[in-house]
Amino acid sequence: MGSFDGMSVTDFVDTLRRMAPFGLQQAAVQKLAASVDPRSPELDRFVRFSDERYTRNSVVRTPQFEVMVLCWRPGQGTPIHDHFHSFGVVRCLTGPLRADPYDLLPANGGPRTVRRRREGLFAPGQVSVSCRGDIHRMGNLEAGREDLITLHTYVPPLSQMTCFDPEKRVEWIRRVLGEDGGTVVDEPPHAPATA
Repeated sequence: MGSFDGMSVTDFVDTLRRMAPFGLQQAAVQKLAASVDPRSPELDRFVRFSDERYTRNSVVRTPQFEVMVLCWRPGQGTPIHDHFHSFGVVRCLTGPLRADPYDLLPANGGPRTVRRRREGLFAPGQVSVSCRGDIHRMGNLEAGREDLITLHTYVPPLSQMTCFDPEKRVEWIRRVLGEDGGTVVDEPPHAPATA
């Protein structure tokens, strides 16, 4: 494959397209994502912030994969969630990125809940990987810091996530809609069935 240092976003997407017919493996996507140049001028058209919530800005969405640029103001983050049937590779372009992994706890006759395993902090240039079935929360979760920009690749594209609120002991489904995957719709939270 050769060296990919300083790869443009276009070259990254083109390489993923060439690899997709043979199956995209997590390690290969991680290596490619680590090589994307965070100063690539092409990124500018995908950098859009909102004071209301973090933004999901689609670069490309194919049946095999999707690439997005997420933009986060200080204090903005995702709910605790999984990626359903997708794995995710996140390149921190500016930072720092908090990505905290969680464990799903046994129901033991009550509602399912999660517990944070540890704090994960990623500096610009570092890559965070979420395997299928992993549960995590991420974002620019430290108030008072600078804006955060991350490059996300999901294989296959996200269709839904299960989200968790351990304090309220509820969970809900977040559906990912639209051809660009930029729209998310939450179903009403519910207390999960007990085991």
